[in-house]
Amino acid sequence: MTSAAGALVLLDAIPDTLPAGRCIAAWSEREVPATVQSIPVLVERQAARLRDEYIAWTHDLGAFTVRGRDLRSRLAVSPDLSFWWMTLLAEKEPLRSPGIYRVLKLRAVELLYHDTGCRGIVYAGGDDVLAATLRRWCESLGEPFTHVRHGSGAEKPRRLPERFPHVMQAGWHLLRAWMSRIRLARRTAAVTAADGTPRATIVTFFPNVDLQRAREGRFWSRYWEQLHDLIDQRQDTVDWVWLYASSPQASFAETLAILDRCNRGGNGRYRYFLLEQFVRPAVLLRALRVYCRVAVAALRFGPAKRAFHFRGSQVDFFPMLAHEWRSSFFGVAAAEGSLLVAGFEEVSARLPGGRWLLFVWENQPWELALVAAWRRFHREKIIGAQHSALGGLDLRSFADQRDLSAAGPGRRPTPDLLVVNGSGTRDLLERHPPAEQIVVGEALRYLELQRARPAGRNGAPRTLLVVGGYKRSETAYQLRLLAEAARLGALDAFSRVVIKPHPFCPIESLLQADAFRVPPEVSEAPIISLWSEAHAVFTANSTAAAVEACYVGLPVAVCAPADEMNLSPAFGQLDVPVVGTAPELVEFLRDPTPANCRRDYFLLDDALPRWRQLLAQS
Repeated sequence: MTSAAGALVLLDAIPDTLPAGRCIAAWSEREVPATVQSIPVLVERQAARLRDEYIAWTHDLGAFTVRGRDLRSRLAVSPDLSFWWMTLLAEKEPLRSPGIYRVLKLRAVELLYHDTGCRGIVYAGGDDVLAATLRRWCESLGEPFTHVRHGSGAEKPRRLPERFPHVMQAGWHLLRAWMSRIRLARRTAAVTAADGTPRATIVTFFPNVDLQRAREGRFWSRYWEQLHDLIDQRQDTVDWVWLYASSPQASFAETLAILDRCNRGGNGRYRYFLLEQFVRPAVLLRALRVYCRVAVAALRFGPAKRAFHFRGSQVDFFPMLAHEWRSSFFGVAAAEGSLLVAGFEEVSARLPGGRWLLFVWENQPWELALVAAWRRFHREKIIGAQHSALGGLDLRSFADQRDLSAAGPGRRPTPDLLVVNGSGTRDLLERHPPAEQIVVGEALRYLELQRARPAGRNGAPRTLLVVGGYKRSETAYQLRLLAEAARLGALDAFSRVVIKPHPFCPIESLLQADAFRVPPEVSEAPIISLWSEAHAVFTANSTAAAVEACYVGLPVAVCAPADEMNLSPAFGQLDVPVVGTAPELVEFLRDPTPANCRRDYFLLDDALPRWRQLLAQS
């Protein structure tokens, strides 16, 4: 490979002999020679800056003016809701929009380029979209660009439905939703009328429940835990709306059977509904009208594609987010958003309300559709409840302050109160609050942590606990590092290695059993019961177990993502090691040291005094 001596050389793979260049960088690899910069590592080092720039850019894009009106007002589907808030672009979810991570990497490349005084770029790799983006950037700078093509492209092969035009994908999505869920839900269970008595309303995911209780007619959600007992004590009448998420715990057909049992067990005091029950044919037609309105409006948005760059940047990253753009306005995301807008409008019109509305908060589009529709029909307090730990690069959870101060449909719908589960999330959200008022309440999902104790140092056999993630890619990378560390002898100090896989990600095909001197044990026990057995913990990237282990007082290391966004709840919050190479894991395992985690990171009190006060005042 040849290159100009003053250029930035960007590599898809590290060659045996490094090329000449002012700066050498690896686009995807973490384990690099000392003279090479790793772009994934740079993204994490500059995470706060990149996060803030991306959040500001999403606001600026929504405010982009086309023919005298900004995108948000052009996408108004009611006086108080813009469809802009339903798009992938406004959602900022790295898992649903993998292009976001590529944009942050591209920005890290740009900052590196200017910081090192490079002149021109040489890209060696097979990503044609990246190559075209870098070429246009160099042309705007008046600098040379060379593409040395080798390897395969970055995009994965698309599934058959994804090869059709986005409009056809949207139609297929709505048809499948009707045939596989809505039709069944409406056939087996009807939305019954209330007697007019004011009722509280709670919207939550299903399952993730105590399945045994649910099959006996007692709904007990792991999202709310002991809040169920508090509601019992208060004698509240509650309408529960379930949002079904595909899960090994219960199929949709099983969910319908559980719904029936819980309604019989609720005796009218507690009523249970699935969102799909509210989608009458007229509601589906309303969703189609919303979709058509959005698609027609978006046909004029071509000029907004010029706004795909950060402030002060000359890099046009529209190609990185082209899929998110098309899906948001014409494809599956547009269909999903339209169905949510119409569905929650029907929910809000049909349920009596009158007490308070509580929902599980993750800042997803469905929440914004719910909040806007509920305010249209009801006047009671709306409360969002954070249920898990929150990481520094979970972009969806953050909002630009200007989005909360706009008027009309340009204003982002927000709850009246956002209840966070401790000082960790409260402090993280200070710069980009997603709601006008944030209060701290007891951490419902983590109350058992106050009784957990780490294994003592009393000479008992030392145990390494490995906690897997729900994504196959992150778990495969984690187990590969573990196997490499085992071959290097790092596990010799442990008598046991216990692996706790995520229910969504079996590990049998990923585990390299021959790498271990003592075969690892695979445990299906609840994670809370495993803390007392562990002396050190190695977690997958996305799991909140890293924060739990740190809170309990265990030494914990988080596996870095191979080449994805670092979505660990510990990242940017707790001083725990992030390991992305086998030598880094070996170093941790040879001297595992607990990190400090302040006791108010989670607010834990079984009596739930803050939740009691909050509901009493609502």
